[in-house]
Amino acid sequence: MRMEYLLHPRPRFKLPFASENRAMKRKMLFFERFMYVDGVTPINCSLTAKVRGVILADNLRNALNKVQAKHPLLRARVVEEAGEPYFVLDEGAPEIPVQVIERKSDEDWRAIMVAQWNVPFETQTGPLLRLLWIRSDEVSELMLVGHHCVCDGGSIITLLREILLVLDQPDTELVPYTSYSSLADLVPQDVLSDAKTIRRAKRKAMIYKLFLTLWPAIKPVYGAGDPYVLYWKSGVELLDKMNTRCTAEGSSLFAALSVAFLLAFREVKGKAFRNKMMCPVNIRRSIRAVKSDMMFAFAPTIQLSLGREPEADFWTRARAMKQSIADGIEGMQVYEDMMLGDLMRDSVPGIVKFLRSSRGGHDIAFSNVGRIKIESRYQTFALEALIGGTVAVPWKNANTLMATQFLQEIELGFISNERFLPQREALAIRDRALQLLMDAIEEPVATAAERLSHEAEDAPRALTQ
Repeated sequence: MRMEYLLHPRPRFKLPFASENRAMKRKMLFFERFMYVDGVTPINCSLTAKVRGVILADNLRNALNKVQAKHPLLRARVVEEAGEPYFVLDEGAPEIPVQVIERKSDEDWRAIMVAQWNVPFETQTGPLLRLLWIRSDEVSELMLVGHHCVCDGGSIITLLREILLVLDQPDTELVPYTSYSSLADLVPQDVLSDAKTIRRAKRKAMIYKLFLTLWPAIKPVYGAGDPYVLYWKSGVELLDKMNTRCTAEGSSLFAALSVAFLLAFREVKGKAFRNKMMCPVNIRRSIRAVKSDMMFAFAPTIQLSLGREPEADFWTRARAMKQSIADGIEGMQVYEDMMLGDLMRDSVPGIVKFLRSSRGGHDIAFSNVGRIKIESRYQTFALEALIGGTVAVPWKNANTLMATQFLQEIELGFISNERFLPQREALAIRDRALQLLMDAIEEPVATAAERLSHEAEDAPRALTQ
């Protein structure tokens, strides 16, 4: 494939507005610092828009510049002082680069996306976002790739939504905002100064730091191995069928998928099964200072497991899993977690070392992005699909499942690497999980009385476990 830069980005562009963030220089928050790793190791997230219609190069550049002018983190570079990385806002930041790739087939984006996992950003100059335009006369893919230290899944969806809006309507103006400058801008003062919260955070930090200190120094750092991703898409009719059955059973598709994949891991991995799934949670609604259209990268996790009832049927497990998800989210102490993270920031090198050398205590991380709210019809083009939502982490346990919904279809991406989980095993796990889910959907619907009867029969067995 022939690659070239489109409209070779000008080295600097002046902001079209007066910004209060011009002098911004701030330490990274814990999650940002964690995903920054060492400034060299790439942790990139991506999302790709398949567009049918004519895209004008000048309109694309205009859209990118307006989006960059709105979001301060897209004009930031990273400087390190005494080993501590800082975001520094650069008023004359380089433009977001666009790379053009001539489109040969519908499948070109797959190899390009996997290759992008290992392409680092120039963190010392920025910006920490790039766009690849896989171009043909009628259909194009716009692949947005961002460093995970500045954007999570929610951020990259917001950026893609805004790019498409301005690409279609070039006169659209995006309203810039002032970014947070420290933890104090995000956590209310009454929480920051609460003695009990401070003590709990310090106690947890002490325990975690002690654990990292005791982790064997001789443990070798695990090599990354060849990464891969397995995709599966439902189709409209199947997703509707899945959602209808989950609702009828008093569960959710997220819960049902969690049960199916944990059961599949148990069958395929046998004694190596951990019965743990880590799920990042979008906490934007819990932080008053973070608006829905702001870039933000902090995602604490909840832990999910199969129940202890060995004879429970699939839907009994799925209902219990839905409750576990709700309880986990309700029990989160978001502000306290952010304060804990701030105390752990100097331990990031140790955490990275641990994750690169340990199998971890979980089977897989499951990022449920959910329904993506982006328009599909525009005046000058149509958005046919959102594909390839991924993030590949450089940890020893790289198992990640991502679920996105768009235009009444769900896409699952199963990401790992050959050294930790051979692709044949991942394929067996994915196919078994989907088969378990399909079998459960196709089985006759039990009445409420029958469900209560079965659950009552299972209760004595559960108490003996």
